Amino acid sequence: MDSQIDPVQETLYNVRNRVPNWLDIFQDWHDRAAAFRQRATAKLDIRYGDSPLSTLDLFLPQTQDDQPVALHIFIHGGYWQAMDKSDFSFVAENFVQNGVAVAIVNYDLCPTVTLDHIVDQMRDVINWAWGQGEHYGIDPHNIHVSGHSAGGHLVAALLTTDWNACGTRHIHNTVIKSAISLSGLVSLFPLINTTINANVGLTPESASAMSPYGQTAHVHCPTFWVYGGAEGDGFEMQSQKAQEHFQAQGLPAEILKLENATHFDVVEALADQDSPVFQWALKHATK
Repeated sequence: MDSQIDPVQETLYNVRNRVPNWLDIFQDWHDRAAAFRQRATAKLDIRYGDSPLSTLDLFLPQTQDDQPVALHIFIHGGYWQAMDKSDFSFVAENFVQNGVAVAIVNYDLCPTVTLDHIVDQMRDVINWAWGQGEHYGIDPHNIHVSGHSAGGHLVAALLTTDWNACGTRHIHNTVIKSAISLSGLVSLFPLINTTINANVGLTPESASAMSPYGQTAHVHCPTFWVYGGAEGDGFEMQSQKAQEHFQAQGLPAEILKLENATHFDVVEALADQDSPVFQWALKHATK
């Protein structure tokens, strides 16, 4: 495969090469996540589907009454082939302190499964929240989603899902109330000739089918496309394409460049109660 690598696209999308201390960042996330789980009100490893990694961790706020609460669903990145929900529990902390439940989800990883399988798993997550959320005190009419990198791609894939025609999932297209993509990927063609694709296995045909860019948006909700100023032109282009594509179809689509932020700093913005990213998410979940 090395002879087929496009050095330009490899430079743009191989994010670990752009952030030399990525191992330290991942260890910090892991430690913060483990510490939060120790003090959180959580239901761990809830099964939302039949696949091996179809599980989620649900973090619940302390409420003074029995009123159902909003749910924010976070989908981790890792180019569909790495990372685990347990590394991202810290994302939930400020949400639950503000009365919003958070589900951090897992999914099966490439190359064990294909990308369309993972997209279908995320549909299962929404189906679980809609059908089972009330059992956990969640308002099924107040569901919000966010995702980082590959997770941002999965968020966009949910927006292009026609829930009215989605098999046994009897869900209306208004099921998702807001969506945030953090350095998300909406066009997968640039990844075909990169080392990232060794495990994902994208072809021109599957990249076209799995790219939300160019697909019809069936979910019409406010969207927020966020990227880091230190990420490079690739992720800037992806976010700009996403905003233009979804805005052209009538979705409210805001975009934000986080100056000097790396690919991994963008995740921190969702976990920072003072950041415009967290404030946007909280505003839509609690209005």
